Amino acid sequence: MKEVARKPVHIHLLDEIHGHLKVECAKRGLTMQEVVETFVCRFLDGDETATKIVNDLETGKKSKRIRRLSDNEQDAIYRIIRENGG
Repeated sequence: MKEVARKPVHIHLLDEIHGHLKVECAKRGLTMQEVVETFVCRFLDGDETATKIVNDLETGKKSKRIRRLSDNEQDAIYRIIRENGG
């Protein structure tokens, strides 16, 4: 059986987002790689929900609109401010 080549993808997430993702994946017996790879495959296969998420991101980026921060992003920012004496 021929081995399938895999390419690494390097991304940076805020600590809180990484932690929450890791916990949610673990609760379901999944790895972060499985979740990300499945989303990417669904997007590339034309899945309507995945495509809408990417299209919304593209639209927001093109319009340079300030998007609402997620609760996890807000928590991370406030934590960083507190830790730095803010």
